[in-house]
Amino acid sequence: MRVLHFADLEAGLDRPERAGRLATVLDQEGGAHPVITDGGDTLAPGVLGLETKGKHALAFHDAVSPDVATFGNHDFDHGRTAAREVTWDSPARYVTANVMEGGRSFGDAAPWTIVDRTDESLGVIGITDPDSSVPDVLAVEEPVRAVRRAESECRDRGVSAVLVLAHAGDDVVRTLARQRGVNAIAAGHVHRVGREIVSGTPIVRPGVNGEIVWELEFSDGDVTTDDHEVETATVDESVAEILQAERYRVGLEDTVGYLETPLVRDEKMRLAGRERAGTLVATAYRNGATADVGVVDTLAVRDGPRLKGTVTRADAIGLVPFAAPLCRLEVPGRRLERLLRQSVVTDDRATRAPGAYACWLQVGGATLAVEPDGTVADVRVDGDPIDHGRDYVVGTNTYVLGSDEFPAVGETHLVAKGEDQYESVVDLFQTGRAREVGDGFVHEP
Repeated sequence: MRVLHFADLEAGLDRPERAGRLATVLDQEGGAHPVITDGGDTLAPGVLGLETKGKHALAFHDAVSPDVATFGNHDFDHGRTAAREVTWDSPARYVTANVMEGGRSFGDAAPWTIVDRTDESLGVIGITDPDSSVPDVLAVEEPVRAVRRAESECRDRGVSAVLVLAHAGDDVVRTLARQRGVNAIAAGHVHRVGREIVSGTPIVRPGVNGEIVWELEFSDGDVTTDDHEVETATVDESVAEILQAERYRVGLEDTVGYLETPLVRDEKMRLAGRERAGTLVATAYRNGATADVGVVDTLAVRDGPRLKGTVTRADAIGLVPFAAPLCRLEVPGRRLERLLRQSVVTDDRATRAPGAYACWLQVGGATLAVEPDGTVADVRVDGDPIDHGRDYVVGTNTYVLGSDEFPAVGETHLVAKGEDQYESVVDLFQTGRAREVGDGFVHEP
């Protein structure tokens, strides 16, 4: 029995040709009648999903007919009702053993399902990381206990093998593998292409935006794996045309601005505080909130193709494709300085950056002088030292407001919430001010 696994399509469905290539791989690889699995984060985040509330994922599911799917944390970005409706309408059987609503698996999902192929049967279990951004109104049970229970029930029904669809981080996935009860884990959530074996259990990750499809072959208790690159596949034009038509229908191809200098989107430079795209988003927040300073969490800004020339609404939204309101805060000067200083980190997060520190916020309207070792030597707003005797207005998003990663600000500082935060980015392009944004906010003292 063969399984073809994808996960974290996210903005891959914003690229009709990429979706068409993925559809071709799922149709042509894996032999006759493979089991197709979706590891979550298909409804969001992405530009098209913001306009369709995730319903565009159904068009892709209808085209490729996945057998089984589980929930990613971003599949709830458009609300529980939207996520529930997808589980009802998708050709995939949704499974989750640990995302619970009212004591039962969310939506019309089951904890597990069995897929039959000739004389073999595969038990498939779904789980989501408890530490991911699943809505608080849903209960996310401990994954190991949930999988043990579901795996036992599958074995009682005589399945040939058990596969876990795990939309979860490395710690959760590796802990599941060490239990030795399942045959393989097809993962999502971590945006990395990879394969590893933990306690004899293979774990595969297909990356993000439809980079890779993993093939897992189950035979006599053994599991072999192979990866299929999507970018080199031919485009299934019928799938690409469906998604392109949706883009035109909701106005994503409308022009909102023009860039003469290319806008390069590079996470490592962003983490170093020297990337224009991150500063551009923070500047948009500053302008949209009529604030002194704009800040955005660095990982919210998405990588992608560089932008040059005509910029569409889709291009602008794609920098931060999340449905969350722009927030206006009033923050004492001393606390603002603490927020900006603490956003430069030298702990484990710094390993993602090219130097000894990482900028966990992107900033507009302020500059930081940072030593090579990560020491913040100076912080200024519009070129002036921060005045500890006055309050400053800060424009940001709800993640920065509510996350324990940024303890210097919280709900007590909230003055107002506005429209979706990405509209401020669209406005920055429409007014031509995006061309004025420089490269980064960090310099050496």
